[in-house]
Amino acid sequence: MEYQLTDADIERLQDDFLELYGYDFTGYARASFKRRLQRLYILGKWKDFALFRLRLRTDPSYFQTAVMEISVNVTEMFRDPGFYKTLREEVLPVLATYPLIRIWHAGCATGEEVYSLAIMLDELGLLHKSILYATDINTRALERAKSGIFPDAPLQQYSRNYLAAGGQRDFSSYYSANYNYVKFSEHLTKRIVFSPHNLVSDYSFNSFQLILCRNVLIYFGRDLQIQVFNLFDKSLEPLGFLALGSKRVATFYTDCTAIQTAGKQRKNLEKNPMKPSMIVIGGSAGSLQTLFTILGNLPGHFDIPILLVMHRGAGKESSLVELLNMKTNLQAREVEEKETVTPGNLYICPADYHVLMEPDYCFSLDDSEKVHYSRPSIDVSFISLSEIYRDKLLGIVLSGANSDGADGMLSIQQNGGQTIVQSPEEAQVPFMPEQVIKLIKPDRILTGDEIGQFLSALS
Repeated sequence: MEYQLTDADIERLQDDFLELYGYDFTGYARASFKRRLQRLYILGKWKDFALFRLRLRTDPSYFQTAVMEISVNVTEMFRDPGFYKTLREEVLPVLATYPLIRIWHAGCATGEEVYSLAIMLDELGLLHKSILYATDINTRALERAKSGIFPDAPLQQYSRNYLAAGGQRDFSSYYSANYNYVKFSEHLTKRIVFSPHNLVSDYSFNSFQLILCRNVLIYFGRDLQIQVFNLFDKSLEPLGFLALGSKRVATFYTDCTAIQTAGKQRKNLEKNPMKPSMIVIGGSAGSLQTLFTILGNLPGHFDIPILLVMHRGAGKESSLVELLNMKTNLQAREVEEKETVTPGNLYICPADYHVLMEPDYCFSLDDSEKVHYSRPSIDVSFISLSEIYRDKLLGIVLSGANSDGADGMLSIQQNGGQTIVQSPEEAQVPFMPEQVIKLIKPDRILTGDEIGQFLSALS
């Protein structure tokens, strides 16, 4: 397993970035920021943190590579078609009443969603009187967006998204193809102003009837989120619209009660050295019935929070929560952005999001690249939680068809936590438990019934 950047490493890099380049990342969500730099470290095949840091300090081009990595550019045209359909049918008709429509797309990444909005405005006959301001901290991403040139590989998906969003024309009429790339019409581009803008340090630069920020906020800490919302408040015209991503929750307060309750719980659990402060369970193919067996054994007063990381496809948002609420005595709910962990809850990772843990014991959602072909990834959550809870974390891996979870269990063990693996002989798909057993010696290898009994004894 590669060297894991420490919190001290991250603080040094944040200080370097601010001192040398003027980029302030101190308000970013620590878990997400750390994960992005860890990925850059691995991609660069670095073996020594000091050399990695030196390169970032002395090579501005490599620093821009780091910015590209930190500012996650996972996006697509008409992403979440239901959102664009609502925009088309309910928001844009209101904006049509204005003589000039000003729209700010904050954190536009490589521009796919800006062009999506421009297409919608064009089809509603509004583009000619609209100005779209597309901003991002990442200057390389902005250059790509400004060019209007994109790979053609995802175009079939883009076309399906376009139709599902209420598209009225032939999607191919908006671009010209050349080899493996397409270039979108300059008729769209000339109504878009691309410009660098840092949501952390820059000010409002105009007033807008619509602000979109669908790619950025989950990577900010709570204080920085509030700062950005205040910026948007200053930038929106009266009765203007603010459009966020599906998991970006506008929380303008700190849930002090929840934080204090969680803190008391961790303090009380220290009296029992075997009792963890958090349980995290990972599963994939063939794990659902075992999961019901394990959780069905737990009493309603079970006070240890549980995070469930299951490989789920996008769009399967609520069925698992409903099933768990029917088949267990626990209160199941999907993780919300920057939600503080509280005792007695069964948290489920949302489909198509990684879930990380921040130092203040709140969840952080991450929609960056898949790991082991999965989002949520078991490894991502296990590693993140192990760095926060350390010896107060219990990790459990159930049936599954790939190796996701093995590195995460190693991290839990290295941080002093407890590890349990479902017996491969019982697992419907034994590959995932077998990969864990190959990598580490788990504390326990148990059947589903035995895992349920073990957890019950902790209550």
